[in-house]
Amino acid sequence: MATNVTINGLVIKVGDYAENDRILTVLTEDRGRLTVIAKGARSVRYKNLGAIRLFSYSAFVLYEKGGFYWLKEAALNTYFDSIFEDIESISLCSYLAELAYELTGENESGLEALRLLLNTFYAISERKKSHGLLKAAFELRIMAYSGYMPSLDECSRCERENSGYYYFDVMNGEVICDSCFNRNSAVPFSKNRIVDELDALGKRATYVPISYAVLNAIRYVTAAELKRLFAFRLDSDEELYSFGRLAEIYTLWHLGHGFETLDFYKKIVKDATLTL
Repeated sequence: MATNVTINGLVIKVGDYAENDRILTVLTEDRGRLTVIAKGARSVRYKNLGAIRLFSYSAFVLYEKGGFYWLKEAALNTYFDSIFEDIESISLCSYLAELAYELTGENESGLEALRLLLNTFYAISERKKSHGLLKAAFELRIMAYSGYMPSLDECSRCERENSGYYYFDVMNGEVICDSCFNRNSAVPFSKNRIVDELDALGKRATYVPISYAVLNAIRYVTAAELKRLFAFRLDSDEELYSFGRLAEIYTLWHLGHGFETLDFYKKIVKDATLTL
């Protein structure tokens, strides 16, 4: 007899399987991503229907068979109803879920990614912070969790800190003050211009200009307690745009590809972050 596994998890993908089943991707604390088959779940009379919807956080009773987890029981813990009230919220959550999927594995800890995703979904459902701020904070924090923690203490060249502008070295995850950058670049400083160069080895190097306020926002979201992650502000739309642009470029640069869910989100948001 198969041993039952009882575990809490967030449904981050739902698809059809066989004639009348669903296949779920569930993000859990202890086992990371799990692929779960729910037999008969495409029927409107399926008893666990409310607990296996997309973005449901539920308690699952599973058993293993044939290399898959099969759903035996499910009970809903939390459902973010208000996310589904507008297409922008749905599309943003779909992108964040896909990013979490990309950066987590099977049978490994998914604790940080799961808690981050739940906190961000809650913040989106509360509608008290802008989507641009939440998206960028999520991107930077999950990248830091996943081994892409940038070095933000000081200028990587002069090892000093000033309150002016910086260039963020996307490849190396470092910041360079505008004075040091201008000594070594033929490109005049501009707070809006992203600089693409080839380094001495012929590798592409990308530098994104950011203000001191944006630098401090990046420092905050990569180090803050999770429950206080969104307890910061940027004072202008320009700074928020710069913060979001940097977060997205850094994420996509290191992952090496885009996301269809992100493309869709950006199609419906007029002020969506511009990428390279």
